Amino acid sequence: IMRRWLALLAFVPLTVGTAMVNASASAPVAVPGFGCTEASSTAPILCTGHIPSFDGVPLDADLTLPPGHIKARPLVVMLHGYGNSKTEWESPTIASATPDKNGYNSASFASRGYAVLTYTARGFHGSCGQGPLTPGAAAACARGWTHLADRRFEVRDTEFLAGLLADDGVAN
Repeated sequence: IMRRWLALLAFVPLTVGTAMVNASASAPVAVPGFGCTEASSTAPILCTGHIPSFDGVPLDADLTLPPGHIKARPLVVMLHGYGNSKTEWESPTIASATPDKNGYNSASFASRGYAVLTYTARGFHGSCGQGPLTPGAAAACARGWTHLADRRFEVRDTEFLAGLLADDGVAN
């Protein structure tokens, strides 16, 4: 009889542990600072938000993740060209009518298991430029002008956003 109890006691923690893992895998889609949606269980997770950078300037950012539960993944950051915005490399599908984006876009990299960050550089469009801003962002945007090719800002913004995603367990 003692062996049966020992076998049962060894089995119970495995069952409880499995139930806990499955419960966390079906947790709602959430990334701090972003609002996320998933059109279907096979569609990429699309997240968007205005994320304060290292100096408080709100950056208009999107995050595209593979379908399923959120976990740490390799991160690809796709930066736009001068005068464009975060949407330059975004696509709802892997295929694109634009040759330079066909198979080389946010959906394509997410389908391969990457977390994909696209954001609008400070001073352009929704990142303190001439686009829609988050209500109450005027004070934060007082320092949000364009710093073209300035490592103190452009590179630091990217590093800061990537670091936030790593801290939140989205990127590794």
